[in-house]
Amino acid sequence: MKFAFYKKCITPKVGTGLAGYTRKPTSTGIYDDLYLQMLLMEDDQRRRLLLISADLIGFDELFVRKLRRWITLQDPAIKPENVNFSVTHTHCGPCTVHFVRSVGTLNTEYLRFLEGAIHAGVGHLVHSLGTGSLYYGKGRCALAVNRRRPATRTVDGRRIVQYEMRPNLQGSVDHELGVLCIRNRSEEIVVLNCACHPTTRGGYNISGDYPAAAMRALRSDSYAKREVMFLQGAGADSRVPCMTDDCLSFRPGTADDVIAYGNIVADAARRILKKGLVKIQPGFSAARLVFKLPYDTGWVVDVPRKDKEYWELVKWRKTHFGLSGVPMEWVIWRLGNNCVMMSLPGEVCHGIGLMAKKMMNVKYPFFLGYTNGLPTYIPTDAIIREGGYEGLEALNPYGQPYPFKAGVDNILKGTLQKTFSLLGT
Repeated sequence: MKFAFYKKCITPKVGTGLAGYTRKPTSTGIYDDLYLQMLLMEDDQRRRLLLISADLIGFDELFVRKLRRWITLQDPAIKPENVNFSVTHTHCGPCTVHFVRSVGTLNTEYLRFLEGAIHAGVGHLVHSLGTGSLYYGKGRCALAVNRRRPATRTVDGRRIVQYEMRPNLQGSVDHELGVLCIRNRSEEIVVLNCACHPTTRGGYNISGDYPAAAMRALRSDSYAKREVMFLQGAGADSRVPCMTDDCLSFRPGTADDVIAYGNIVADAARRILKKGLVKIQPGFSAARLVFKLPYDTGWVVDVPRKDKEYWELVKWRKTHFGLSGVPMEWVIWRLGNNCVMMSLPGEVCHGIGLMAKKMMNVKYPFFLGYTNGLPTYIPTDAIIREGGYEGLEALNPYGQPYPFKAGVDNILKGTLQKTFSLLGT
């Protein structure tokens, strides 16, 4: 196979607003730099796949649509289904998606800079292909904890169960760490796929959080030229174990916490790299299917009419995407006989990732959330019934007019199976 890699620092200037928490609209310093990384792969039949990853909160759906068209014009071999725009989902980077202003104001100036960086990366990659070998591996990374804790409350004289954003040490998570590796005599590209919300730090310093720390640690291990990419998985309802001593609440993390959590991922990756990866003969194919997750339009969202920010964003979403539901897409890549990479937009809850990997029935399934768009949280039917942040409260920051209608699980299963059937040989 052939491959090419591109990397560029995309750290914004200090003072740039950060996205992902309700906080002041300016940053005050830089803890670590943010990077754009791009990997172009080509199999022996000259079929190409382009993987883009950035230390950002997300890529806007309209931005992805525009860049895909541009990339295909530059290289017709890279069709829309052959491109994935993935992010680490750091909450300490610039706002690159549509949120209510209290969570982050879309930074159009930064988006222009980012678009130029991607243009430059594509130009570099298509003229820089070298030969290499492709390897896969997977193992366990015990970093994430479930962040949906049930609590019994009395509301209007009734005892009900409410789901709060607190550590649930008995709750399920996805502890699988997938590793994709490309090597030749002079360089190595290591791609990590891990599902855990990078919400260690909630302050005002620009940071890539624990994914950046994990990538730094692994890059420093090798005497050869090694680059490391991080692909966020289905980690919407899980996060790092930054808890109070009684394990009843999450707490803001320190710089040492960031390093510690990054080292947990790096150590897990080292074990996978050390025990031996499986060399695979690349055979690429790609498929893409666009569909919608329908709204429950009968639901009355409890948001005061005076909340102007929310209603402005609702109006924007109605104008661009309509009122029937949230546009979604599956992108599936077959990389070899026993390896498939799947991706969905949005903050995908871990049960969906586990379901999708099981359905593919391959030894090395990779699942990417936060990819090719960030419209809202994507919950399971169980989470829709339970409510709480991922099922209902997260509608507000994204300006969604309604929650999802029950039946998400079956829609995702059916569309995933259909997308898989579209893969060529």
